[in-house]
Amino acid sequence: MILALPKTQSVTFEELVPWKPEVKYYELHNGVIIEMNQPLGQHEWIIIFFNEKITSESTRNRFILWNSKKSFCYST
Repeated sequence: MILALPKTQSVTFEELVPWKPEVKYYELHNGVIIEMNQPLGQHEWIIIFFNEKITSESTRNRFILWNSKKSFCYST
């Protein structure tokens, strides 16, 4: 099930981050917060694949980036 949460104004990524609960999955589409289902099956493998690629590229380029299954953190 995909659920768009009601919001009268557009939301930015900076506004979404402090609001987002840790127990659910959300995406931001054109300023609208959308609740997503937990990825299952083949989608889990896609997440693992991209996490491995992003980690190896950030290491190769000496770019400080920590990633988990749910998020990426950049260190300045």
